Amino acid sequence: MERYVPLSHVLRISDLVVSHGGASTSVACLMAGVPQLVIPQGAPSQSRVAAAVAAAGVGTSLDGRPFGRGSVTAARELLGDKDVGDRIAAARATLNTLPGPAQVAATLGRREQGRP
Repeated sequence: MERYVPLSHVLRISDLVVSHGGASTSVACLMAGVPQLVIPQGAPSQSRVAAAVAAAGVGTSLDGRPFGRGSVTAARELLGDKDVGDRIAAARATLNTLPGPAQVAATLGRREQGRP
């Protein structure tokens, strides 16, 4: 038993993640190439993440539906989706084109000083 295992370590050996739709978890899944079954638990941001995951085709959203037999069916369907890996790779490629924290901080610093 471990007190803590980093999510990145768990994702390396995961075929599917079932989560509430936290933004950090969803981005980590994308970057690791793992499809997601998102079941929001009430926070508006979770529902937005669930909708985005479903719209991008990188997972399934069960927003508004209770966890149960339908969740197992949705997980099986997602695991059987042979194209989900390609959609995840495309989304990950898009994320990789975005500026990193250092570049964003430098840009914000220049703007604060009145420079473009």
